[in-house]
Amino acid sequence: MLTTFTQIVERINSYRGMPEGWDGYTAKAPNADKLNAALRFLCHGLMLELQEPLLQRFPPCWAVPTTDGGVQFSWNSDIDSPGDFRVLELQVLADDDFDFYADGHTLGGHGMRSNRTNLRGAIALVRWLCTGEAASDLPPDFDDAERER
Repeated sequence: MLTTFTQIVERINSYRGMPEGWDGYTAKAPNADKLNAALRFLCHGLMLELQEPLLQRFPPCWAVPTTDGGVQFSWNSDIDSPGDFRVLELQVLADDDFDFYADGHTLGGHGMRSNRTNLRGAIALVRWLCTGEAASDLPPDFDDAERER
């Protein structure tokens, strides 16, 4: 588990040069474009968009390579109380393209969302993770997006 932005950046940079099959199976080697997109999201997206009080509440993070050559950030937060859980998994696909899974009782409805989003939606999800407040700019649930089609 990583607790500071510096540790997360170091971890992501450590994935450079990992070989094909790093997982013992058929995982792709981490892709430089995806690693750089993850670093830009972390350093330029989150650091610029989240204000200091939110950064103080930024929960510990896991940053792991994915088998398709990308990076996934994972957070599990019970900052306010043990019953106030929030879970967020955010896979960086490109600079403005993310897959996510979010769960927590403050999301309303069934509490879980899973879909694809852009940078603005990814930042809104991290803001929700830090505060528990569901904002109007949260991306829709995958099921909601499918119903709208």
